[in-house]
Amino acid sequence: MSDEVVSVGVRELRDRLAHYLELVQAGNTVEITERGRPVAQLTALPHERVVTDRLIAEGRMKLPEVEIDWAAWHALRPEPGAPVPSEVLAELRADER
Repeated sequence: MSDEVVSVGVRELRDRLAHYLELVQAGNTVEITERGRPVAQLTALPHERVVTDRLIAEGRMKLPEVEIDWAAWHALRPEPGAPVPSEVLAELRADER
């Protein structure tokens, strides 16, 4: 059961939300109705790779030319005595006022 539109009322959706989220994750669209009238749809978010490919094709994104070592990036610590970024931002905002 994928690529189907499943209609559900607000009350049933609230009572069985996990079930309907599973349907969405399987590729279905859930149409939410209130008093028999459609008011919203639940659909799966686009896969991250699809979004990335689209942004690259549109020229709005460029992939890094070398692999990023995220562990090393997160391990960077500021030098002792260096201002904390949040403090610098607070000072800049105070200067604007």
